Amino acid sequence: MTRVNEDTTFIPKHSSIKFDSENPVKFVQECVEQDGLELTQFILNSFTNKSDLDISLVETLKGLLIRFPSCQQLNWCLPTFKVLFKANTGITSNNNRIILYRKSIIELFDSQIHNLSNSAQSMKDIDVYINLLQSTNDKNLMLSAWGLVLVMFGQSLHRTSHLNELLSLTEATFNSTRLTLRVGSFKAWKRLILNFTFGEHLYNQKRINLILIPIWNCIEFEKSNAVRETCLECFLYLVVQLTKHSPSYDFIQLVIAPLINFNLDLNLLTVFLNLIVKMIQDIGDENNQFGGIIDDYKLFGASTDILLQHIQPIVTVKDWSVSHFELFLRFLRNVLNSSLVLKNLPLDRLWYFIIRYMEWAWNTGSQSFDIITKFRFLI
Repeated sequence: MTRVNEDTTFIPKHSSIKFDSENPVKFVQECVEQDGLELTQFILNSFTNKSDLDISLVETLKGLLIRFPSCQQLNWCLPTFKVLFKANTGITSNNNRIILYRKSIIELFDSQIHNLSNSAQSMKDIDVYINLLQSTNDKNLMLSAWGLVLVMFGQSLHRTSHLNELLSLTEATFNSTRLTLRVGSFKAWKRLILNFTFGEHLYNQKRINLILIPIWNCIEFEKSNAVRETCLECFLYLVVQLTKHSPSYDFIQLVIAPLINFNLDLNLLTVFLNLIVKMIQDIGDENNQFGGIIDDYKLFGASTDILLQHIQPIVTVKDWSVSHFELFLRFLRNVLNSSLVLKNLPLDRLWYFIIRYMEWAWNTGSQSFDIITKFRFLI
């Protein structure tokens, strides 16, 4: 147990550790490890008992969790999470001090995200977490904490009413008049995508459609460039995850086809064209494997350029259907007929894939008449 003196100063003790004269190094290591455990518990107790805010405690806890893996066995998540919503701070949520304090706690959780996602929290506490999210009027805080809960509880949330409760909390923020909330909603939405990758829960048409709903709404209706950019990063983060697995659904119709219905600006058009040519694989390249190492957590804050680099080819040209061929032809025609400046767009690569598909269809006799007819009509 941790001892404290009258001034609530931490005092370690090693009475439970036996000195081994044959291995004094081990004794020192055990003492240090015990100090780490006791200090961690001391900090957690301070979170519960102290009313003032002390960022140094958060930073110390962060260091302890990194230095001593055994500290993970202590139930540090819930008492630390509660501090985010502590009501008796005596200061408003706009105060710089509490903003920095909460930011420090969010960073603490993010520093442990690998450990959190690999060992999901006990579902017995989920109602406490959800109640805390529901209780706050600070919706920016709610969104940051919401994403942490999705990662902490991981696969345990799948197919539960608790997940539905969590999803309902973001409905209003996506449609908020406050720009920061709309941006924060898409940042948090990436955590849902990551949650769905656990146990390969994501790779299902119904769940992909669920994630795409706010993204399509943003692309069609959103006026703010900041929100559109964050939405685009969220979309590409989804595509990066989807291209890790061979789809059991029609990837092109589900993820790419809706784009043809939108009035795209040059930025979106550039990103989507680069996305299309990256996710298509040429005939003969089917055995080529993607060589990049993807850290899903580091990609949370990645730019569109970085995310595009991690998109893997998922559809081979010869696996196109006639409707896919027609879709890409229409998309190409719409781009060429637009009033946008088309410099630096990878139109030649898309055109190459279209010709390759026509060659393959002609050589194999696969619906070649329909393909030539559609080509003549659309071009």
